[in-house]
Amino acid sequence: VRGLTERELEQKLEGLLGEKYLQSPHVTIFIKEGGYFYVVGEVGEGGRFPYRPGITLQQAVAMAGGISDVGKASMVQIKRVNEDGGVEIITVNHNELRAGKAVDPMIRKDDIIYVPQSYFWSLARAFFFSIGVGGRHSVGINPTTVIER
Repeated sequence: VRGLTERELEQKLEGLLGEKYLQSPHVTIFIKEGGYFYVVGEVGEGGRFPYRPGITLQQAVAMAGGISDVGKASMVQIKRVNEDGGVEIITVNHNELRAGKAVDPMIRKDDIIYVPQSYFWSLARAFFFSIGVGGRHSVGINPTTVIER
């Protein structure tokens, strides 16, 4: 079950049980210990992920589908609440992690990982909205978006 989300495990077990033992089984997974961490911003599919000791930033980002084409990999942030209640923001250059030039930080329970949008795509999005290109023609989600007039 390592690396599976709760829902993926539920589906896997439902499939296995339905093959030989039960008709239309419904499985609910509840993780009593462990908690969660969160990945938001410019990633494939952000959200809440089950925490397990030993998860690194690279693994957490991979669980969220990786950094999108418009994400700013050089400014990934980990927001963490310390034991004394203080908030710590750790900024990590994910490009250096992938190149093996930096230590991959461990994720803690309740960490929030944020991947901002690159400055270029923020400007492009603002420009296209300022000239009246919006709605289904908006830019910023996918750098290969074709703009029709």
